[in-house]
Amino acid sequence: MAYTDISFEEIIRRSTNGVGELEVQSSSYDKASGANASTDVAPALFTTAYTLSVNAAVATGDGAALNVRNFSKVGAQIVIAGTATAQLWGSLNDGTTYSQIFKDAYGTDITSITATAIHQLNGKYTHVRGKVSAWTSGAVSVHLLGGN
Repeated sequence: MAYTDISFEEIIRRSTNGVGELEVQSSSYDKASGANASTDVAPALFTTAYTLSVNAAVATGDGAALNVRNFSKVGAQIVIAGTATAQLWGSLNDGTTYSQIFKDAYGTDITSITATAIHQLNGKYTHVRGKVSAWTSGAVSVHLLGGN
């Protein structure tokens, strides 16, 4: 699957095929004018690991962890269809213990995520997982993607 001039967050949103490699291409596309200033496109491989940490949960609980030890970036897409609160938890010791992640890579407070969102985390964790901390109605899913 090829992507041109998109952010890591967009790759997270579009990735659905588990552990594998995505082909990333770049060019000098001018988004303001819509003109492609160059026909030279440089392909590169973007190695990823993916897990569906929380799958359409309708109750509170911890999700499956993703090993992100070898990745410099971690993305999380939280999908909330109803009334619920999700959290992201990280481990620094191979998944033995987890602590809540309070800020994403941009400093945004992610203590209590109550709406569908995409967040990028710093790659300092060995494992990351989603958690449904409060649930009233609907379903909650947390998609995690590690990448370089």
